[in-house]
Amino acid sequence: MILFSLIWSSVFLLAVWLVAASPTRLALAIVFSVVAFFATPMCMFYSPAVAFQVLFVLVATVICALRKAGPRAFRQSIIGATAAGYAAAAILAIVQQQQQQQLVEKYPFQSLAPRLAYEADTQLHPASAQVQTSRSLDSRWHEIVERQEQHFSIRHRALVQLHNKTLQGFLASPAFGVGRMTHLAREEWLARSDDVPVPQVTRLKDATASPEPGAVDSPPETQANASTEVSIKPNADLLWFAHQGAIEEFVAPERYGLIRGREEVAGFLAHRLGPHTNLVSRTQLPAPDRVELVSLFKFPDPRVYVSDNLPAMDELRDAPTRQLDDFEQQGLDALKKGEDIVSTNESSTIRALGSIRALKQCLQCHTTQEGELLGAFSYRWGSVKPSPQAVPPTPDAT
Repeated sequence: MILFSLIWSSVFLLAVWLVAASPTRLALAIVFSVVAFFATPMCMFYSPAVAFQVLFVLVATVICALRKAGPRAFRQSIIGATAAGYAAAAILAIVQQQQQQQLVEKYPFQSLAPRLAYEADTQLHPASAQVQTSRSLDSRWHEIVERQEQHFSIRHRALVQLHNKTLQGFLASPAFGVGRMTHLAREEWLARSDDVPVPQVTRLKDATASPEPGAVDSPPETQANASTEVSIKPNADLLWFAHQGAIEEFVAPERYGLIRGREEVAGFLAHRLGPHTNLVSRTQLPAPDRVELVSLFKFPDPRVYVSDNLPAMDELRDAPTRQLDDFEQQGLDALKKGEDIVSTNESSTIRALGSIRALKQCLQCHTTQEGELLGAFSYRWGSVKPSPQAVPPTPDAT
């Protein structure tokens, strides 16, 4: 890049020098500089040093024309403008090198193995060997996989650029490696502003005093606000559309970061349902009152995480859990046999349990097979009924 910049600068400088051979030709020099100035965006892409040179030479030319300077003074001014242009590019490069190095340190490669250690711990959690069932993904799941593969993620591109060999060479190079600076990773591309708790439509609150640690009978669920009235009877397709929206948000490609294997992951963000979750289908089905995550591998028996917010793995690590109720247990048995969404309509309450299966992209980190049943979402529409009490997480919950 430095050689390219020097050649381009020399050609530009020689052209201006010849045009401005006499005071009467300063007007032509101004015209030439203006033309070059409009080429600055292209110069900025390939060589900011040349872009700054063109800009500063234009300024020097205008000043010399206004002062009616002679050829000697003009030549000195354009040489000084060239030197100032390269100095500005060097300062910019140093600043950008520091910014990029800070981003490399902020989004380093890390191992996800400690988070996923439970997958191989079948002796401690014998239930995991029983609930892990595989099936061939049908067209509905393949559509999700295809959308993920076709999704353009500027965050992923930024992480790739941040950790590729070209950038590492740039960080270690002299200032003029600043070429292509418009493609350097930026903090606004890497950060996520939507990682905030999203309250459930229906929240939970204790009706009595908190139980002692480890107690089994404690307060049931109670409504903290009015639940949604369901005016239509949803069928399997409507429920699948709602569940599909939750799945696609929970495993959104934007959150994967850059994955080279479970031992090398940069910028990974925990799975969660955020504010943009499409829990409302393309029909009249309203958003569910509650969505809870069913865990199949982290405990001796399947458990349901309890939270007043939509499921977010970083928050659920320390969340209490409860046993599956009768509907959830029967629904889980159906999911193990290959179903993807099961439901029931109990008076004014509609319940649904949707499978969370391993997609192609999940295999980058999870030790599993495509189609494996990894968990489920438990949905509830209408009035909230009592269910088994939540208890504090066991020590092995992560």
